[in-house]
Amino acid sequence: MKKGQFFLIGSVILIGVLAALTLTKGSYNISEISEGPEIVKNVVNEFPIAINSVISNNTETEYFERVLRSYIRFQEFYMKKYGLNSRTYFLVGVPYSNNVNVTVGNFYGTLKNLRLSLGNETKEFSLNNSEIKTLNFKDVPVFYTVYFNLTADGENLSHHFRTFRKVFFLIKITAEFNGNQFEEINIG
Repeated sequence: MKKGQFFLIGSVILIGVLAALTLTKGSYNISEISEGPEIVKNVVNEFPIAINSVISNNTETEYFERVLRSYIRFQEFYMKKYGLNSRTYFLVGVPYSNNVNVTVGNFYGTLKNLRLSLGNETKEFSLNNSEIKTLNFKDVPVFYTVYFNLTADGENLSHHFRTFRKVFFLIKITAEFNGNQFEEINIG
């Protein structure tokens, strides 16, 4: 793929995400949001819309990772515009046949001891800051629990939720605004 094609495709995707952000029923009007917590909540709630937009175009791993990276960079740029310093980590599961590809992204800082379990399979790995990795889980049952454990800034964190063989996600954003720190998590 030539450089020009990459930028053209990236521009089209960014325009699509921006259109989804402004046209989505029940979402906030971005220009009316002035408080840090409201901005972060809005960004976290828009994540599934961005995922659905990406999946409807292409689920190829390299493309998926590239577009998710672009979305997080856009999110960081947008929040900085309002004076927010943010950190994010996420995971997105996309099923195919009896398998599930789970893409994990770290834009949070130092994440250690990552452990992800789906069905009867567990994978342990690490992610540097600004790194995205896709893991393949085979023969995942129709109904299962996702267990995601990690260490961030010396704190052990654990997320788990029940789901079935469908697209799922988890996103956590920690932000600092006017000297106050807060976080939002969305699981779906």
